[in-house]
Amino acid sequence: MNKMNAARTDLRFLLNRGYRKKIALNFVGNHYLLNKDERNYLSRQIFSQVKSKERKGKKIKEYDLKGKNVVIDGYNVLITVESIVKYFNKSKNSKNRLILSDDGFLRDNASVFGKYKLSLVTDYSLDLILYNLKRYNPKKLKFIFDKQVSFSGELANKINQSLLKENINGVAILSKKVDYDLKREWKKYQAIIGTSDGAIIDQVEKVIDIPELVCKNWNKSNFRK
Repeated sequence: MNKMNAARTDLRFLLNRGYRKKIALNFVGNHYLLNKDERNYLSRQIFSQVKSKERKGKKIKEYDLKGKNVVIDGYNVLITVESIVKYFNKSKNSKNRLILSDDGFLRDNASVFGKYKLSLVTDYSLDLILYNLKRYNPKKLKFIFDKQVSFSGELANKINQSLLKENINGVAILSKKVDYDLKREWKKYQAIIGTSDGAIIDQVEKVIDIPELVCKNWNKSNFRK
């Protein structure tokens, strides 16, 4: 058993025994001399059985989007979809890896939030997100981006233009409190939330894993410009 597999086993054991994630991860990381990237990977992948079961129970199928309001955690979804694009196109410059987490959500090991930059795959990733959501006829889409991150305004404008062009009922907005607004959208409108952020998943009832949907429909999304 290599050190990462051993670390996964030990971290799951500690979490299942009720240890706090931060303390358990620090203990396992120090024991196996894991570097920052390895610890980040485990943090995004490993969860207790109880937590995993609870979160899996909140995931909805894509067909349940029909006629529903869907609110998207902008950077959370976009950054992961960009990693998917790089993965499928075998980008040599990408060090990001996709992670199928214990709780059933698809994540990556990117740590770029707050330092996000537009890239060659940004527009295509946004197109993929809209394409895969439009197929299931949601009532309305609402993207929320952190106002304090560079390029948020440009991203919101790109999405609003695409929504108009594709005749999709939706809007992209900026917010200083994205997490708060996502939770409020659930409480006020019972919206389906698009995110893999565990802190948000734990406080809403229905969640759609958009990156997972993009992967599932990858071969159907042959509309490269």
